[in-house]
Amino acid sequence: MRRDLVSRLADAGLTIFWTVLIGNELHRTDHMPPGDDYRWVSASASYILDGDRVEQVGATAIRCRPGPTTEYEIEWVTKMAES
Repeated sequence: MRRDLVSRLADAGLTIFWTVLIGNELHRTDHMPPGDDYRWVSASASYILDGDRVEQVGATAIRCRPGPTTEYEIEWVTKMAES
């Protein structure tokens, strides 16, 4: 993020909001029963620029199997780079 633009956005009464969407297919042979080797992860998160900080508004992530059926929820952890 270009820190020099944060004040220009605020002066104009603007902010930035964005959403991250992720889909990842998993093909492994260790799933049971045999032939049931397809899984996928579906995730999304939304963020907003609040002053000079990026804040997560919400997030969800799940691992699915054919059906489709949710196998389990995955914790979404954001790691922000130090500036």
